[in-house]
Amino acid sequence: DKEKKALFWFIINKEKLSDYIKWCGPPIRNKFHVEQFKKKYKETFVEKDKICAKIKRKYTEPENLIKELIKDKYIKEKVNKVKIR
Repeated sequence: DKEKKALFWFIINKEKLSDYIKWCGPPIRNKFHVEQFKKKYKETFVEKDKICAKIKRKYTEPENLIKELIKDKYIKEKVNKVKIR
């Protein structure tokens, strides 16, 4: 019902995340997909029979992500008010 309002609370741990994340791709036996993965991610390594990459995170602190999200056009259309405490 579009006439009713909702209130959401998100409690977020303010702990900073590492600067990088490990991203695992296809098994190394799948040559075609491994090559595609290597084209996308330049620095790769093998771990437990899978190709992996170390990727830099865009956001390491939750507050920065939230500040960016509330600028989004869709969020602005759907949400009346956002408070960060």
